[in-house]
Amino acid sequence: MSYIITHHAVERYIKRFAPGAKFVDAKYDIDRFLRYSKQDVKSLVGDKTRIFENIRFVIKDENVCITVLPALEV
Repeated sequence: MSYIITHHAVERYIKRFAPGAKFVDAKYDIDRFLRYSKQDVKSLVGDKTRIFENIRFVIKDENVCITVLPALEV
């Protein structure tokens, strides 16, 4: 599946996981991580999420990555 990655999601990724990364490189990383991420899971508030290692991607409208968060510890 092809994802649309918002500007906000890229900014959050850079701030939380890749300080100093260039915007275009960070967006490429997110795209690649989404392709290899685990199956969709619903959050407590009903948002769809995908997990790659220690990164959680919040997805709206089936294919729009709106933010990037640390994965929840289980």
